[in-house]
Amino acid sequence: MKKQKASISKEQEIQVLQGLMDSDCYFSDSFSDADIQKMQYNVKNDFPLTLGIQLSNDFEEVAKEKKELENCFHAEQNESQFAKEKADHLQSELTRHQELLGKILVSLVEEKVVGVEMIAREHFGNKGVAVAKLERGLELSKEDREYLLEVVK
Repeated sequence: MKKQKASISKEQEIQVLQGLMDSDCYFSDSFSDADIQKMQYNVKNDFPLTLGIQLSNDFEEVAKEKKELENCFHAEQNESQFAKEKADHLQSELTRHQELLGKILVSLVEEKVVGVEMIAREHFGNKGVAVAKLERGLELSKEDREYLLEVVK
């Protein structure tokens, strides 16, 4: 059995809309005063209630915001990937230079070239020289030993 709907007049419907507009409720939060006045006009003139009113479609707004956030996320991922690739490249270059330094040191120390260690220290620091010597089994100088002792303390 179908429930019978109560009928109300246009004036009563307009009064209900006015009451909703004047109230602190979800309806008045969802529609502007101008929208509710347009609804009253529509009721008075037998037009569809929401004619001329821009209804927000929360689903569409959320979907749009989600898409914007996804775009931002992908942009951040791309930047992060670029930074990782750059860091990997720089690490590779550093390793290559350290290997080169080691080879240079070995050949120069074996040939007893004067001033080579001083130049290497200027460019690679005490740490770079000491590490290169240790990795290649070269004899540590007094300066290397002092540096390593200072680091260990």
